[in-house]
Amino acid sequence: VERIGDNYGIGAALATLTHAATPVGSLRELARPSLVELADALGENASLVVDDGDQSLYIDTATPSELQVHVQDWTGERLPFHAAAGGLSLMSTWSTQRIAELCDLGLEAFTDLTVIDNAGLQRKLTQLGQDGVVWTIQEFSDDVAGIGAPIMGPEHEAVGAINVYGP
Repeated sequence: VERIGDNYGIGAALATLTHAATPVGSLRELARPSLVELADALGENASLVVDDGDQSLYIDTATPSELQVHVQDWTGERLPFHAAAGGLSLMSTWSTQRIAELCDLGLEAFTDLTVIDNAGLQRKLTQLGQDGVVWTIQEFSDDVAGIGAPIMGPEHEAVGAINVYGP
């Protein structure tokens, strides 16, 4: 059992022992303090992103107390995996076959810089494996850049991702 603010929840050790994926609600509660700290330290929005089947889902966003430039809060929104740092982070533990299948569906280019081919996505994910983070610069929107990192679960799968984005 772990203390989460004023509440208690199942601890990471028990989740690891049972090999159970962390429920979205618990992940959100656990991540919230780190999102707030990260947003305030960087002065940009920090989001928690999960896999929602065929797209990524933004389940929480912390906005810094001193935000310089307003950028849309994507909480509750679904975005394509390939065009945002959070989604790419979730893809980091996918098989090459699953990535190829996504590409075969035909990926939308939101800007001239959106990576939409299998080889380009594989390069980005290889870089994420080396650096631990993935960058997106004007790939979903011409005026937004982001950086993301996966949150790894007990089975070495991405159970979520942290995404920081801004102008």
